[in-house]
Amino acid sequence: MSFFRGAVILGSSQGINIVLTLVTRLVFARLLGEAVFGQFSAALNAVTLLSRGVSMGLAPSAQYHASQKEIPFGRMLGIVALLTLGVSLAALGILYSMPGLVAASLDGQAISIRAFWGMAPFLPLVMGCVVLGVVLVPLGKVKAFGVTQAGGMIPLLLSALLFMVWLEPLQAVVAAQITSWFYLATFMLWHLRDELKRVSYDSSAVGPIVQYALKSWPNVFLTVAVARLAVLQGMAVMTPVELSWFALAIQLAEGALAPYGAVGQLILSQSASRGDEINPLTAMLLRLSVALFAVILMIAAVLGYPLLLIAGPGYVGAYLPLLALLGVTCLRASFRTANNYLGGRGLPGAATLPLSVEVVALVGLIALLGPMLGLWGVVLACWVASLASWFILVNRARGVLGVRWNEILWPRRSDFETVFKRLKRPKAAS
Repeated sequence: MSFFRGAVILGSSQGINIVLTLVTRLVFARLLGEAVFGQFSAALNAVTLLSRGVSMGLAPSAQYHASQKEIPFGRMLGIVALLTLGVSLAALGILYSMPGLVAASLDGQAISIRAFWGMAPFLPLVMGCVVLGVVLVPLGKVKAFGVTQAGGMIPLLLSALLFMVWLEPLQAVVAAQITSWFYLATFMLWHLRDELKRVSYDSSAVGPIVQYALKSWPNVFLTVAVARLAVLQGMAVMTPVELSWFALAIQLAEGALAPYGAVGQLILSQSASRGDEINPLTAMLLRLSVALFAVILMIAAVLGYPLLLIAGPGYVGAYLPLLALLGVTCLRASFRTANNYLGGRGLPGAATLPLSVEVVALVGLIALLGPMLGLWGVVLACWVASLASWFILVNRARGVLGVRWNEILWPRRSDFETVFKRLKRPKAAS
């Protein structure tokens, strides 16, 4: 399958995903109310951060080796599955032996702690979904991967509404989140059913898989950390209502990042298998991200306020933070494209330094500005920190691509013509 055909499939699925994510977040915000939604979001962020923190970078390693095809797929998957199960169970054992650490991480908020312990036992399932999802792309199952991205929100939303009949809102939303993880795992296993018949274990293949994973791990963890720490650390400097405003705004803004998460998987796989041939496409995607987010910002400026009213009148305070955080999302989109490109070129640790800079800057600036400015101190911290890491990494990608800054920052007429031409002929070879 050509890059453009895969991008069209994933772009379409992610367009649906954006709409479904928007609806789901607004419904959840309304179900939980502005006093609780932020605390539930903090608990979910903590589970996500934990899953990436203990993953050892196994997901990008699985995708890289599946793309390179040096290790038989069944053997690679067997090793990754065993490692994923082992580290997730070990992490759960540590968690349950140190409940005070969880309470401290969630600022002692009873609602967040309760939601966290409801979801934490399913950590192996969460980590398994990530690994199973990314290997679909190098197998050529791009449509299936697109469905996992767009379809997960449907069971999440429907099950939440169903569980509301018997459970109180927080319990219903937690149960719905767990249900969606089971759905995604089942869907992925179904599409991998033929490959699962060839799953095996070979200790000689463990070394390369673990080596690449450990190189990727800092990037995996830090990438998630920069998106989750703002909510978790913001709990200490924002009121519960401000936390809900910020959580909803950043979740809606991150929804605009969804196409880059999916297309980024194509970039990694394509750059790993095609090398320099993918350079022009990577540069074009970096340029087009500017135009795409300008359009998204205009749409959000017009529709953001009435959409927030769907969540409830108490959420209108999230409108301006949403517009501001869309700029942060634009930076992270370009960052993710550059990171996936460099990872495919055999540089899985390229983002470690810039992400470390971002995390340190984010934590430091929230500690400095949060007590004085509250919600807007956290928003400003996100902006400055993401701008610093974006400049460092994209500048490195620019060097590998061999292009000037203006060749990756400003869209060209030829970019749009290429996209429109490919959209008319999605089956054409790239």
